Amino acid sequence: MFSGHNFPSGQREGLHWKRPIALLETTSQTAYYFNFHVHDVGHFTVFGPTGSGKTVVLSFLMAQAMRISPRPRCVYFD
Repeated sequence: MFSGHNFPSGQREGLHWKRPIALLETTSQTAYYFNFHVHDVGHFTVFGPTGSGKTVVLSFLMAQAMRISPRPRCVYFD
């Protein structure tokens, strides 16, 4: 018998940019492979109240994305 519960892990292989943008840690201390794409479509947005860290998250993810070759085009509204 097993619980059938698990935490999301993201996608590690078969990605649009060949590798994940960032390796994050879940609340269960497991790996989460972050990427912007579902198949070939990649969009991302962040909403939250003032002071919740939106700019920090976007800046981190954009910096991580700049490691990818060829460099992605980013549009950033703050």
